Amino acid sequence: MSRTPTLLHDLTRLPHRGAATPCEREAAELLSQHLVEMGADVRLQPFRTPKTYVTVVYWLIGGLVLGLLLIRPGAWWTPGLVWVYVVLAWLYFNWRYSPVVQFPVLHTSHNVIGRWAATAEGPVKKLILMAHYDTAPVSMLHGSGQKTFRGRWFFRSCSCFWRLFWPHWKHLA
Repeated sequence: MSRTPTLLHDLTRLPHRGAATPCEREAAELLSQHLVEMGADVRLQPFRTPKTYVTVVYWLIGGLVLGLLLIRPGAWWTPGLVWVYVVLAWLYFNWRYSPVVQFPVLHTSHNVIGRWAATAEGPVKKLILMAHYDTAPVSMLHGSGQKTFRGRWFFRSCSCFWRLFWPHWKHLA
């Protein structure tokens, strides 16, 4: 019998699975246990990440504002500073590597990797599944104040509904 409903229930009961938090670690352990029960060899792959990406955005805004405030005629380096932060922001918001992600304090998080060994019963079937078992660290929608999955789901659904019809409501103002 599949343990998937139990696994999903266990994951959604965790109040907040932000990157590199105790609840994220518990989620990794739940997933590892589930994969082991399915016959996989499991390993945790560590990687470094900020706990929240808001601090990255603060660094970008701070660099841009500082550069703009320091601009004066004849100074070559202040427009250069602005352009450096423009490029860093462009890279970051276009899903490319940007050195600005190294500015905030980095914490260790983990990927959960399960592998099944080849058997005599047939060829090895490959499945690559990418999923976040942590909660996105970027907004209040995923904050620890949202205590239940149902509450987060309802709030996100209302936000999406509002956003879907917002352009049509502009003419009413």
